[in-house]
Amino acid sequence: MHRRISSAEKDITPQAIRMRVHVNGRLPLIKTTIVEFSGAGEVSATLQYEKLECHCLKCGRLDHEIRDCLEAKHEKKAQLAAQQEVSIRSRASVTDDRGFKAPNQML
Repeated sequence: MHRRISSAEKDITPQAIRMRVHVNGRLPLIKTTIVEFSGAGEVSATLQYEKLECHCLKCGRLDHEIRDCLEAKHEKKAQLAAQQEVSIRSRASVTDDRGFKAPNQML
């Protein structure tokens, strides 16, 4: 939903514009957007947020911090599983029918 921003809600310089916005904290923060100018085209803008008290750096939501992020926990669990798999494979060895070991071979 777009609406016009009053001059009291924004601060404009040649390099930046500062404005007050309302966001849905249950959705990830928008990091970039297209800013349209009347009769002058459009430009891609990188958004920076200030004064965010509680927010997650992983998923960009405002309803939790990274220590409580399910997405971050899932990613960490997957990384640990992958590391354990590599560790197990690196320790595994195969013995042939003559009793010789071939170290570091996959089973």
